Amino acid sequence: MDVGSGPVPNTGYKLEGVAVQLKAVDPLASIYSNLRACHGLCPPIAPTFAAAEELSSFFELNSFDIVHCCNALDHSFDPFRGITEMLKVVRVGGFVLLRHHPNEAEHGQYNGFHHYNFDSRDSRFVIWNKSMMVDVADFLGAQAEVECAIPGYVDVVIRKIRDERGSPDARRDRIKQYLQAFIEMSAL
Repeated sequence: MDVGSGPVPNTGYKLEGVAVQLKAVDPLASIYSNLRACHGLCPPIAPTFAAAEELSSFFELNSFDIVHCCNALDHSFDPFRGITEMLKVVRVGGFVLLRHHPNEAEHGQYNGFHHYNFDSRDSRFVIWNKSMMVDVADFLGAQAEVECAIPGYVDVVIRKIRDERGSPDARRDRIKQYLQAFIEMSAL
């Protein structure tokens, strides 16, 4: 799965001798679809709608071997929830691969899409902004192993070790939160 794929996935979709089944998702999928139609483009794989923070609402748990996200999670409303959701849909033993520019919110002065910085501190993956800093390995606990390096990008490999099951009411509570946010935005 390619999360936040943009108009077309940047992961590739073919591998010699391996049957690849790639699913690309992006919250702007309908906009990309309209742009492709206007320009007569037909990519081999087009994204469908899904936000990183709600992947388990769209896909079966433990259904992917690899979930990839490149330069998109730092644009999300809640990158911690996005990572948690990626781990929900990747199988135990599978990988979540992240690649982001370091500290984009700081460089962009927290304008536009970037509200979170991704960085490596002492080889540990941290997400931070002006009001908080979280070590992602500590956040995930025993659910996953996290490796991080900066060879120009913040490259993160998260290997899922075990499933973490949320309460049955958690999904209903999230939907209530989204509906409340929608109502508040509609009132503006």
